[in-house]
Amino acid sequence: MENIQKEPWFTKLGPNGRIPVIVDHDNKDFAVQEGLAILAYLTRKYDEKKLFSFEYDSDDYSLCEQWMAWQHGGLGPMQGQANHFYRLAKERIPYPTQR
Repeated sequence: MENIQKEPWFTKLGPNGRIPVIVDHDNKDFAVQEGLAILAYLTRKYDEKKLFSFEYDSDDYSLCEQWMAWQHGGLGPMQGQANHFYRLAKERIPYPTQR
């Protein structure tokens, strides 16, 4: 609500000024932005034994990718719009609020 993610210290980590952003202090303070990219980075970098993810060439990997793409491109943006119109819009507009 305070737009901290738009402050210069944050946009140095995540240039698009959006949440989430993580910083990997074990990898030279490498910053990763966007939920899908964060999930992919963490599994690629820290799940070498595939305890929480899948082998790259498996059907399970493809299924996982499909669900992550759906969340990133469909559910995530819709939730963002819902939050905007329900919590932040100065004017109550019935259609986007109900949708």
